[in-house]
Amino acid sequence: MKKLIALLTVLIVLTITAFAVSASSELNVVEFELQPQNYTFPENGTAMYTVKATGKYLRAFWYMEWQGKRYNLTDTSNGAQPWEGYAGESYGAVKVDDNTFSFFFGGIGKELDGAYIWCVVEDGHFDLESERARITVSGVKSPPEILSIPSAITVSRGQSAEIRCVARANSDSQLSFIWYETSTGKLENIQAINRGEETSDFLVCDTSTIGVRYYVCGVTSTDGGSAYSSIVKVTVKENANAPRPVIQTQVLPDGTVGESYNTSIICADPAAELVIYYNPGKSNDFEKTGLTLGKDGKLSGTPTTEGAFTFTVCAAGDGGEDYFEYTLTVKKGVAQTTPPATTAAPATTAAPVATEAPDTTADVTSEQTEPEETKKVPAEKETESSPETGVITVGGDEGGSSNTTMIILICIIAVLCTVVGALAGILISKKK
Repeated sequence: MKKLIALLTVLIVLTITAFAVSASSELNVVEFELQPQNYTFPENGTAMYTVKATGKYLRAFWYMEWQGKRYNLTDTSNGAQPWEGYAGESYGAVKVDDNTFSFFFGGIGKELDGAYIWCVVEDGHFDLESERARITVSGVKSPPEILSIPSAITVSRGQSAEIRCVARANSDSQLSFIWYETSTGKLENIQAINRGEETSDFLVCDTSTIGVRYYVCGVTSTDGGSAYSSIVKVTVKENANAPRPVIQTQVLPDGTVGESYNTSIICADPAAELVIYYNPGKSNDFEKTGLTLGKDGKLSGTPTTEGAFTFTVCAAGDGGEDYFEYTLTVKKGVAQTTPPATTAAPATTAAPVATEAPDTTADVTSEQTEPEETKKVPAEKETESSPETGVITVGGDEGGSSNTTMIILICIIAVLCTVVGALAGILISKKK
């Protein structure tokens, strides 16, 4: 029976571990393949913004910033919102497929010009917010549709890298591409970098210097329609081919309140930095543990509160990022259940005993060394036995009569107890 219980325990532990590994492998899988683009739409025309992301079980939520206020376009539970009067007869979010999501305005009004729209995609573990696209309503021509452009690129210094923008015109007109760079990462600060080469739909990036640069593609059709792409972030590193920093530690040892805690979270890339990840909209219990996490993965400190605490760790390195969600169990400390005064009690009682012992020995020694003459007085009161009565007396006749009286009283009490017990037995038997 014991072997069977042990086997079942092992199977349960293996199942839980496999589930945790499987769950962790699905973390950080949300990445944008297509961001919402900065289109210029004609008034009362159909405006559409689209995102595409990798991952499983995705959900999308659309937001807009208009006239200094933020609106949740997906949430219509609170009645009509001010922007809805300028969205056209039909508008709303559309799920194209499991990884592609759009929001459209069936007849966009010029009042929405200058607003910003973006999307938040989540997979149940993490949320990922897209770039903000500027809504532009002016002109009379429909903009070309940007089908794909990378969200970000990471390369090694000196490595060849290019950005390609795939677009399509809504008519038979021809497209031209103007590439821009922005040092601030904002559309308002773009500067053209390929004037005279507007027919090229790709840009060769400068990778000679380590750092981050931002690029934008402006697409214009010969019939007058135009659109700006989303901002492409290009990161140049010394070694962009570094291994992915996979977190290898799956389970953390339990801690105890009031006791020092020290363990390490191991990462496949030793150079990666480990930090606590605070995901928007998700709870994080790390601050309740009383511990600190070093960039090298050292988790240490002294737990202060009993309980189970859930938090997420992020490992960031040249090869990317990895995330893992932990649950740390902190048990109640022994010191909380044992009164601190108990251990000090023996030391207090032991001190007087040690000091009294020499005094007692000294008294005995002094008695043994006294002359025999000094013992004659107490010798007169030594215990004697009367051969006639057989009663032991101490001292003279007064002591003998006192003891005799005491013995008589004890006998009388014993007789009375016997009588009372007998009477109680008789009464009980009669009741039965």
